[in-house]
Amino acid sequence: MSRKKKEIIATAKHIRIFEYVLFERDRQEELLKKGKFQYNAATKGIRAKAKLPILVEEVGEVAKVINEMSDQGIANDPAELKKELIQIAAVCFAWIESIEEDPT
Repeated sequence: MSRKKKEIIATAKHIRIFEYVLFERDRQEELLKKGKFQYNAATKGIRAKAKLPILVEEVGEVAKVINEMSDQGIANDPAELKKELIQIAAVCFAWIESIEEDPT
């Protein structure tokens, strides 16, 4: 990155959230190994055009949670919403990993 580095202070909350994302990344890798899908956003040699649907599907899951709760006249389910948002973060994290490893 071209921005000047500055000190980052992570709170316990930040660390906990980051751990959630890392646990989800690990879960996604395990699902890949078990054959649930052919590739994920971290898979080398997969183009961005193929990774985008993975991310969009996860964003769609967030929309589904919000819409289902709204349709039922219930406040959003924070636990389910959080779970889906963590999955989005993990997909983004995986995609960034693949760019770091092979920026082409």
